[in-house]
Amino acid sequence: GSSRTGSGTPRGFGGGGYYAGGASVPYTAGKASRTGLLPFAFLPLAALAFFPGLWLWGAHVYHIGHYNYRNTSEPNANATQIPIECLCQQYGVCGCEKNDNATYIDELLKEKDEHGMPTNTTTVRVVPKDDESTTIYVNGSLANGTTNPDPSIPENSGVPIFPSTLSRLGGYWLMASWVVAAITLI
Repeated sequence: GSSRTGSGTPRGFGGGGYYAGGASVPYTAGKASRTGLLPFAFLPLAALAFFPGLWLWGAHVYHIGHYNYRNTSEPNANATQIPIECLCQQYGVCGCEKNDNATYIDELLKEKDEHGMPTNTTTVRVVPKDDESTTIYVNGSLANGTTNPDPSIPENSGVPIFPSTLSRLGGYWLMASWVVAAITLI
């Protein structure tokens, strides 16, 4: 959703335009993103042990792109495409979206080891698999109540505005109703 100033988790990647999962607008986990990206899997709670943090439920998995990794320790330094999967906690707010913006990917995967492989952070986990492949996982979960900043929304949108006289007299209506009730009971 959106609100005038935005709330919750700020967008901190791609020059402040994207959440860690690549989206610019948050949405409900398990649903389609703004561009129609759907989760392709659901990981139960036990399968999330590789990722630090508090995971109260399982997570929806969204495929958000690939990272072109060049192993600088190999003589040919051939490029390998590593899939990037984004996780959003069930029942939460999600910020996963397919995003090929170079600035976003560079900021997300800026911490690398001596061979150029992204390293584990609180947001990113690099998980090697038994078949010698690797997958990069991104925590795309956002704080509950996160909204996208939208300055075009009116300042008091959704808040009822009462005329100042009526709001000042509101307490007198309550007092008058108590007096009428007391008189009718006497």
